[in-house]
Amino acid sequence: MLFGEIIREARQGAGLSLEKLAGRLGVTKVYVSDVERGMRKPFTQPRIEKVASILGLDAEELSRAAAKKREYVTLPTDDCCDAKVRLAGSLGHVWSSMTAEHAVRVQEVISRSEQ
Repeated sequence: MLFGEIIREARQGAGLSLEKLAGRLGVTKVYVSDVERGMRKPFTQPRIEKVASILGLDAEELSRAAAKKREYVTLPTDDCCDAKVRLAGSLGHVWSSMTAEHAVRVQEVISRSEQ
């Protein structure tokens, strides 16, 4: 399911109008409607986290749908340590040549560190 479709389905399931969701997000109902219809890019990460909380969605899953829709991922590097910046740069460098097997292995390492 596409990012906007996820938002629309969850919003309707929660019984929220475009106007009510927009008000809680601090944006216009036209903006929310455009995002739902795929006419605008998905919400920014802070807004993704807020809408996930409002609609009872998984923020990580919603972030993945947003990244897929945008066709890229942005990582904030201001106010973070050099190790994170190097990691982001390394991933960007090898991304196009990374195999699915390598991606699974990296995800396994990240998952282990979250436990």
